Amino acid sequence: MDFEGLPVAIYRPAMIADHSTRGAGNPDDFVNRYLVGCADLGRDDAILDMTPVDFVAAAIAALIASAPHANATIIS
Repeated sequence: MDFEGLPVAIYRPAMIADHSTRGAGNPDDFVNRYLVGCADLGRDDAILDMTPVDFVAAAIAALIASAPHANATIIS
């Protein structure tokens, strides 16, 4: 996809969690409210598939720095 002659890529990660070591995140976002709600209800068996924000940022930076994959989806 081109935007005014510049290459564009869209990355859509799934659920993004707080930072893996600092734990910093938005206390009012869905993930935190969900986990607090589960704890308030005594549900310690709740499962939520998440990736820490620092992992997501590193992965996207690596994707941007790498060459396009031969099987990449091209949208025109």
